[in-house]
Amino acid sequence: MSYYLENPRGLYTALITPFQTGGELDEEGLRYNIAQQKASGVQGIVVFGTTGEAPTLTEEEKTRILQIAVEECQGSLPVIVGAGCNSTKKTIDRVNRYKAYGASAALVATPYYNLPSQEGMFLHFSSIAKETNFPLIIYNVPKRTGVDLIINTILRLSALPEVIAIKECPSSYPALSDLLFHTTVPIFSGDDPWTYPCLLSGGSGAISVISNLCPDTMLLLVEFALKKRVHAAKKAYDRLFPVMKAMGIAANPIVIKAAMNHLSMPAGPCRLPLNPLSREQDQFLVKQLKKLDYLWNVFV
Repeated sequence: MSYYLENPRGLYTALITPFQTGGELDEEGLRYNIAQQKASGVQGIVVFGTTGEAPTLTEEEKTRILQIAVEECQGSLPVIVGAGCNSTKKTIDRVNRYKAYGASAALVATPYYNLPSQEGMFLHFSSIAKETNFPLIIYNVPKRTGVDLIINTILRLSALPEVIAIKECPSSYPALSDLLFHTTVPIFSGDDPWTYPCLLSGGSGAISVISNLCPDTMLLLVEFALKKRVHAAKKAYDRLFPVMKAMGIAANPIVIKAAMNHLSMPAGPCRLPLNPLSREQDQFLVKQLKKLDYLWNVFV
């Protein structure tokens, strides 16, 4: 049994979608990865988001992934679904369908490509909230969508009872601190290197890519930062930072899947149009992975 997510806080892993060599969904690998996340103690998982290669998944594959996630989590761990697109009606239909399959909340990005105004985005999200009556996490990621929610719009959206959090990928620390100062809705870091400053400045958690690889250490960072144990959080952050930075050498999720493949974790290839790392990029990634001392034995 699933349940609706309320008052989110802590670490949520944006799961990769593991594929077999031929590109088919790796269901056993997906179950294994979810089991590892459960065992680590994370607060929840996100399926078919950007990290899960949502643009290349069919609706049938998304339904199957959600079914597996709900089965594996068994109501003990919330399953958040990526549901946003640049059509309000299609997004509403998606959210209602995923809701029926047992999702706990929907992660909905700002509409991409058609460049709506601030009022258009407010009407987009408020219509979704009204027509679904389902917990929504609004995802503001301007570098991917081409539009940026301003604080006044976020404040208006925060008044909707269905909006339970904002996932933010800030362009700068002043922008992040301004958002945290003005809003009361939980703010989640959507970019791993921002997790440490976000949580120490009043953020509520992280929706993380790197926690696919090392959820235990990422969870320590999040928990220490939320408790304002600054030195302990900084130690965990410093340990992870080289790999966090390495994630930026190519588009997500190319790098995290390459890292997981190096560690014999279920991941497989990315689907086109995402191409594999170059030899030089891969060598750089391995060099950074070796800095996680508890993974060193994999490479020696």
